[in-house]
Amino acid sequence: MKHDISDHAWDALSALLCQEDPSTFLWSRVMPAVLKAAYLRGTAVIEQDATGALIGFMQHQPVQSGWAELGSFWVSPDHRGQGIASRLFARLVALLSTDSGVQGAFLVTHNPVVVALCAKYDWQEASHATWAQTVPYRETCGPCDRVPEEAKAGCPYRGDTAECRLLFISF
Repeated sequence: MKHDISDHAWDALSALLCQEDPSTFLWSRVMPAVLKAAYLRGTAVIEQDATGALIGFMQHQPVQSGWAELGSFWVSPDHRGQGIASRLFARLVALLSTDSGVQGAFLVTHNPVVVALCAKYDWQEASHATWAQTVPYRETCGPCDRVPEEAKAGCPYRGDTAECRLLFISF
């Protein structure tokens, strides 16, 4: 059974997420109602402190190709460096790995902390050349509004030395 978390706590989490680097989150995924709904349907994991405040959050979005996209990784600045992200990441991946409808998980990031976390758990990184063969563009780049759909194959933001990096694991 899910913990009863107040709407105020979800509002506070959303406000904290919105204070982070604007290029880090898709804003439509970090609104209070969206965060709460993800948690209630079991597609998000949380960490709370002793007072019940949300101090860590990660979620996944199912996508049509049988993959799950991980995103909205966040740990309170006051609690970073304490292993919370590793615990949340491990819990979220464990949930996904037991879902028979999920063939793998991926994320797109430019955050070196997230890249290091994925490496710790033996995730692979797709190069610019292999990106589309790993996970279809429509799944990884669909929400992106920086590059028109017809130009995504040559996107300058995508790849192992570019701003957007695709990391993935197959189950």
